[in-house]
Amino acid sequence: MKTECGINIIKSNSEIRDYMTHVIQKQDDSFYILNLTTLETKYKEWRSNLPTVTPFYAVKCNHSIMVIKTLAALGCNFDCASKSEIKKVLSVGVSPDRIIYANPAKMLSHLDYAAKHGVRMMTYDNASEIDKIKEHYPLAHMVLRIRADALDVSVPLGTKFGCDPELGLDLIMAAINKGLKVIGISFHVGSGCREVGAYARAIHIACNLIKKAKENNVSLSLLDIGGGFSGNDSLQFSEMSILINEALHEEREVLKGIRVIAEPGRFFVWSAYTLLTSINGMKEEGSKIQYYINDGIYSSFNCKPTENIIKYPTPFKRVQQGPLKNCCIWGQTNRQLDLVSSHCLLPEMNVGDWLMFTEMGAYSIPLSMNFNGYPIPNEHYFVTKETWSSIGDFFRNLEKQKTKEKNNAI
Repeated sequence: MKTECGINIIKSNSEIRDYMTHVIQKQDDSFYILNLTTLETKYKEWRSNLPTVTPFYAVKCNHSIMVIKTLAALGCNFDCASKSEIKKVLSVGVSPDRIIYANPAKMLSHLDYAAKHGVRMMTYDNASEIDKIKEHYPLAHMVLRIRADALDVSVPLGTKFGCDPELGLDLIMAAINKGLKVIGISFHVGSGCREVGAYARAIHIACNLIKKAKENNVSLSLLDIGGGFSGNDSLQFSEMSILINEALHEEREVLKGIRVIAEPGRFFVWSAYTLLTSINGMKEEGSKIQYYINDGIYSSFNCKPTENIIKYPTPFKRVQQGPLKNCCIWGQTNRQLDLVSSHCLLPEMNVGDWLMFTEMGAYSIPLSMNFNGYPIPNEHYFVTKETWSSIGDFFRNLEKQKTKEKNNAI
């Protein structure tokens, strides 16, 4: 059964596989499968492990409108970094107070857009940003971003954003002295954090700054512990959550009356997406087989050069048992750099066979481009009846509202 929104309602995951088989018989372009129920599962996992930390989904990780709609339906808030992201989130009925404009170096036109649409909460980390906000959006609710790098992380962010915590009080007072409202402190330990204790350490650093602010008669109301949470390691997330909760408890006196939020991205979407690609060509060189697929690093696998994430496939269909062979997988463009995997083990495949890549939800779609004229893969949506019973009304009401707006415009 398919909804008016184009979402397939299923009883079991076996129906998804049947659907994949149907699609590959009709086309040779790569395509995504998005399981909306996985988003619900991850949202519940977050609320269970960090019940006092309100999630603001990092839209930059995956800006699919269906992801945004689903998370909005579940009650999630949003972290946006640009006018386009803010516009997309507002378009699904999310109120401006559920958005944090988390970019310490905002374009003027984007800042003006946030002001026009009432998105007040936003980050800063330097004096020039204070002057910009003072001139263009003096009613903003400012959140100072400090540097708090993890020791083990896929993409460190501290060299680009976040002030030295020792300079934090000066930047808070500088904004206040210009008549601006500073409401809190934020940090980001880095994208793809692997250091379990990074968040707890950063919380203590941030709370020390909150105390200093209070000593100077500045009462803050927000602590943003940022993003970087793993999307495929529930044990690690559980361990991180324990330490985060312990740190918040230890700082409970400092944090009285303070709202704690976070900006998870890959945590929600990593495992929600599966990519199907077909083999367009192959050749053998010595003991190694080279496969050429209909996707690549200029599209779904841009996470390889940008985040050093290498994805490995499995055959979509069962193949005859035999020895696994050493192979490499090339993307579809004519660039030498378009190498998806330099080494993986697969049974011998043929041109026209399909490969399946799981856990493709993070930093894939938003980094894709149409290089060489190849299309960005389409998405196909699935949800269980149970999940649809929770989020269906949101989708239906949104469609009714859009229909009403179209009719009024005629």
